Amino acid sequence: MSKTQNNFEQLGTKNLVLIGMMGSGKTTCGRLLAQRTGRRLIDADELLQLREGRTIAHIFAEDGEDYFRDLESEIVRELSQRSGLIIATGGGVILRPENVAALRRGGVVVWLNRSADHIFDHEDLGDRPLAQSGKASFLKTFAAREEKYRRAAHVTVENFSSPQETAEDILAQWERYIQTAELPARSIVSPDGAGLLVKLKNSTRKLCVIGDPVEHSKSPLIQNTMIARLGLDYLYMAQPVARGQAAQWLQAAKFAGYAGFNATMPHKVDLVPLMDRLDPDARLYQAVNTVVIQNGSACGYNTDGRGFLQSLADGGIDPKGRRVVILGAGGAAKSVALKLVQQGAKAVHICNRTVSKAAELCSMAPFGAMEPAQMNDAVLRRLLPRAELLVNCTSLGMTGVDSQFKDLSFLDCLPPDTPVCDLIYAPEETLLLEQARLRGHQTLNGMGMLVWQAVFSLELFTGVTIDGQAMRRVLAPALAAPPAAR
Repeated sequence: MSKTQNNFEQLGTKNLVLIGMMGSGKTTCGRLLAQRTGRRLIDADELLQLREGRTIAHIFAEDGEDYFRDLESEIVRELSQRSGLIIATGGGVILRPENVAALRRGGVVVWLNRSADHIFDHEDLGDRPLAQSGKASFLKTFAAREEKYRRAAHVTVENFSSPQETAEDILAQWERYIQTAELPARSIVSPDGAGLLVKLKNSTRKLCVIGDPVEHSKSPLIQNTMIARLGLDYLYMAQPVARGQAAQWLQAAKFAGYAGFNATMPHKVDLVPLMDRLDPDARLYQAVNTVVIQNGSACGYNTDGRGFLQSLADGGIDPKGRRVVILGAGGAAKSVALKLVQQGAKAVHICNRTVSKAAELCSMAPFGAMEPAQMNDAVLRRLLPRAELLVNCTSLGMTGVDSQFKDLSFLDCLPPDTPVCDLIYAPEETLLLEQARLRGHQTLNGMGMLVWQAVFSLELFTGVTIDGQAMRRVLAPALAAPPAAR
């Protein structure tokens, strides 16, 4: 390197954090960078072993990986609170989202990317547990971690050169990042007027929700709140896209460098044939609510069904073996009903004013697992005495919607231990839930599904594992306002 220690004031005081698989050159390059910049290098794994008085292999063998990861997280928290360091991390540091958030807050994170084949065949990996597990396992672990490294890093450096050349490349990209991304961040106020400030930098990656209409969507508030809490460098917006324009938008999003987007009506179905890959749920529902863009390819997902199941789990409700009655046959009902069948519900009855629409939904399930029915008082009084779960997937009772259940006396037919769910989250308690609660039933509103499907989407966008329960507590006050289209 040609620069001297006196020429690095422009790098500021943030740490330089090196991440990557074992054998990718983090410590070697870190030493070279420390010599050139006058900064102190701390190898997190070496520090951990020094404190424990034993090797990582012994820690794994004697106390297990969870214990090791706890120690690793303690060191990450400590080092992230300091400044002016060069930190070489362990290969698995990105497995815990709190580690990623702390390292990104306290420093510039550089991923040293080197071929896993080259590492295993040519580097001395010592007695680390992963190194002893064989090449196939090593390659499989790298494949599982690769996207996490990419998403955790501010900068990626391909390490296929000598340590000196790689260190030079790190330094150049580090300086470039500081000159651009570390410009004074601009603060923008969230469009819902809730006072949420979002920090916008040149490195900030773009996300959005598309729909028609979409201007009053709650998704920007939900996602930007989680993004801010997690310390992620993303911005989430609402993007109006007219009906029939999904294909044009997808090309524009790729060209503009979007990391991904969510989709609401009327685009969920239109996106299906445009995807390069579909996850099993999106393929089952034939609807996409989450699109992740990677290297020019679009991967379509649907997180609605998973979100509903997790909300049931939060309430201690296992749908397996239950008889379920669902009110409504729209998009929300489809994701809920098919997911319940997938999870082993004994029978699912789809009640809708238009029976043909209910029948169309039921035809998507295998082996006649769902049955259509007219949604009227007589049919409900026939089905509900045997129901073990009742789910409202209609908009009846939603704030801002004039329509309401005209008569809720059908609730008298429910067995006393049957839970009642309403996918509506505003108001917090609909008239249906209020009357069910007064009759002694366990009730769940749509807040859980709303938060969990958003959590799962953000995990797909960022590769970060998110504590959904914590996010639900954070979001509850903000979402107490009247609902908007999502």
